[in-house]
Order: sequence, then C-alpha cells, then structure tokens
Amino acid sequence: MVRCGAVWCGARWPLSIVVDLESAVHRWASLHTQQTLFTADDRRRIRQTTGEEYGRRQKKNTADDRRRIRQTTEEEYGRRQKKNTADDRRRIRQTTEEEYGRRQEKNTADDR
Repeated sequence: MVRCGAVWCGARWPLSIVVDLESAVHRWASLHTQQTLFTADDRRRIRQTTGEEYGRRQKKNTADDRRRIRQTTEEEYGRRQKKNTADDRRRIRQTTEEEYGRRQEKNTADDR
C-alpha cells in the first residue's frame, strides 16, 4: 500500500493502481506537450516536403562543392587563408610588445 501524496489526504492505495496512474499521466503528458517524438513516417514526410520546397533534397557538400566554395572564398579575399608561420607569430608578438611597451606574459599559478 502507498500513502497518498496530498498532505490533507490519508488514503492508501495498492501499488499497482499507483503505477497504472503514473503511466497514464506520462502517456497524457507525452501527447499534450510541445515536444513530440517523430515517427519514421513523420520524418519521411518532413524530408519530402522540404525537398519539394527547395526543389531538391538537401544534401551534404561533396569534395567538389567544398573545393568550389574554397576557390570562390580565395578569389573574394585575394588569397587563401593560411595558418600563421613561426615568423608571422614572431612579428605579431614583436609589434604587440612595441604597442604595449612590454611583453604579454602568461599568468602564473599565483596570478590565477
């Protein structure tokens, strides 16, 4: 037997009824909440309508697509964005030191 959760009520219920009530409440809540679980059919229908909307199914970019995108980006910015070399980093650090009058140092354990 399980005692009712309401303070004013002292009723005692068999455990099987409580479990049945709980599962019924969960079922009701899952039906009436905004967050719904889509079935495979729902996902298929959504994908199909999206495909019709955009004229095709949205697909992952291929290597050619990525190459084309990178090329247009390079043309746009006049060069390919590349990783800084050690010399670049040295030059940047030097100009930063001149700008701020000192070298930016790493925080020690005491500073943290």
